[in-house]
Amino acid sequence: MIQLFQNILGNALKFTEEQGTIQTKFTEKENGLVITIFNTGKHIPEEDLELIFDKFYQSKNQNLLKQTGSGLGLAISKKIVKAQGGSIKAQNSGLGVTFTVTLPA
Repeated sequence: MIQLFQNILGNALKFTEEQGTIQTKFTEKENGLVITIFNTGKHIPEEDLELIFDKFYQSKNQNLLKQTGSGLGLAISKKIVKAQGGSIKAQNSGLGVTFTVTLPA
């Protein structure tokens, strides 16, 4: 699970500007745990939202001076979550992007 958070929070740090915000929230539900990670980084293009969890996928619209990473972090995160019987998704929300991880009890 540590790898999961390193990957998602690492991406949040990479895509959030210096004065931006990163928030994490853990919500216990009767059927498990919901973890949300929000950052005020640039929105992910809609066509990329599902693809970002594929191995080696990197959006062409990252707006980074130097593209970093291998495109494996979110794919690994998805494998970890799926192995636990959970789900992971990303969505553009308000001023940034929210990742939601749902894990069963």
